[in-house]
Amino acid sequence: MPRDPVCGMQVDAEKGLTAVVGGKTYYFCSEECRRTFLAPEAELRRMKRRITVALSGVVILAIMRAAAFLALAAGATLLTWAPVPSAPLLYVGLVALHHNNASSIHRGVDLLRRLISCTST
Repeated sequence: MPRDPVCGMQVDAEKGLTAVVGGKTYYFCSEECRRTFLAPEAELRRMKRRITVALSGVVILAIMRAAAFLALAAGATLLTWAPVPSAPLLYVGLVALHHNNASSIHRGVDLLRRLISCTST
């Protein structure tokens, strides 16, 4: 049983597609394999185009993720520098996450109580 030179699949000699190149008959499992064998430059161009599109998507996604991370970091930094009275719970959570210990969580809760008492009077 002949073998497809592109993908290596075994091909039925009676049912498979053929191409004669240099006096030798080659058998193919599909038209795609036959086309790739007869015009490898065209297939290479299509492959380069697909790779370019995929890599462009990866780069764009990486830039978007970096921008989102920087935006979140800048927002968290801004809130810790200049607390917003209308968002005390967010501020307390950011302080607790920033310091990551129990005493800062208690300080944050105390700050929240003072903010609530200031706004209610």
